[in-house]
Amino acid sequence: MLCINRKVSLVLLAVFGLFFIYSFQYPAEIVAFPRFLLAVLGLMCVLLFVKPGDLGKVKVTSFLTPPKLITAAFMVAYVAIFPELGFFATTFLTVLGFILVFERTARMKGFLVALGWVTLLYIAFQTTLHIWFPEGLLM
Repeated sequence: MLCINRKVSLVLLAVFGLFFIYSFQYPAEIVAFPRFLLAVLGLMCVLLFVKPGDLGKVKVTSFLTPPKLITAAFMVAYVAIFPELGFFATTFLTVLGFILVFERTARMKGFLVALGWVTLLYIAFQTTLHIWFPEGLLM
């Protein structure tokens, strides 16, 4: 009988395989990096199947801690509002949310850190490297 790690590796390998097949619907210029990531994740699944780790007495529910669930909710929200607001506004809101929820710092300090982070990304990529990010409603 297969252990849980091997079952998970087979399921994830199938999911990554479907995404890899789905990637052929996009132009060849934009799929090199996603295919590379899928290949790395697929290799990790194969390695997990070949040499599964020992979970011992660890319960799966111990991995579902509130900070991890909050982070997952932030990522789902990020993906959901990204097409509407664009990269910079969505990243600003996400970083601000992370700071306010996890750091419990002053709102103004969180606002300034999030604004500084987005400004740094803008300067580094769009101004210096001329790599353009997807634009949305606010930028």
